[in-house]
Amino acid sequence: MKGGFPMFARKFAWALGVIAFFTTYPFGVIPAIFSGYFRKRLVSRIKTFGYIIRRADKSRGKRTPYCSEEKEDLLEQLWILVFNGFKEVAAAFVAGIVVVLLAFFVFAVVQPTFNLGDTTSPQPVQTLPTPETTLRSTEREQFMKDYGPWLSTEDALALRKTFGVRNLALVNTNGGVVYSENTFAFLGEEPWKPMRPPEVVSLRIDETRVTFATNAGREITLNVSQPFVFEGRVEIVYLIDEQGELYGAKLDQLMPYRAAQSHDPAIAPNPDLSVGR
Repeated sequence: MKGGFPMFARKFAWALGVIAFFTTYPFGVIPAIFSGYFRKRLVSRIKTFGYIIRRADKSRGKRTPYCSEEKEDLLEQLWILVFNGFKEVAAAFVAGIVVVLLAFFVFAVVQPTFNLGDTTSPQPVQTLPTPETTLRSTEREQFMKDYGPWLSTEDALALRKTFGVRNLALVNTNGGVVYSENTFAFLGEEPWKPMRPPEVVSLRIDETRVTFATNAGREITLNVSQPFVFEGRVEIVYLIDEQGELYGAKLDQLMPYRAAQSHDPAIAPNPDLSVGR
């Protein structure tokens, strides 16, 4: 077949060049950039091979058939050029893939874990109050408004020297106790009922003093028959009678009146009366 091998070789070489050109780009820009130089070298090698063929054609005439030795020699040159070129392209492609994977590891794993490059100070996390917390706070504020006025710390400390103290006490979660100028009557009957609040884990009576421990790890000292409410549940009023029995009543079923009118001389001054906000 006259002149057939060089034509086939040219088409084959350029086909390999096109394949080399397009196989680098689908895998990303970085592999393409890394392999760009080597791809050019491959194309240059293929062009060199085409130049060898054209020069051979010109020197011996396009109509003159090639012998088997010449065909083998040309095929060997083509193989060496293409193989070496593709080795370079493959090496560049692998290097590009390694760079892509390394960059992905740094930005997706290392940077978020160690917060690299972030020189700003961390912002405090703002927690929004839950609806229940907001409701409890609103109930407490309304309770303070409806059943005040409330004694100052100095006035509350003065109660420790007073007989018959039965002022309504608000027991805060932190163990502090504030006192109202009002109180509630207790006759041991409706609406008062035996009721043990979950906040009270233990109690003891010492004459007219009563001391109880709360589930918050606080110890509160009041007087017997002295009404009190817990900060977290102001809708129920409790008290402890002389026998150490706990009673409770709903707040809206009680009528407040001035504590000064309810002082019981039988209740001795209590130097341990809990005071604090």
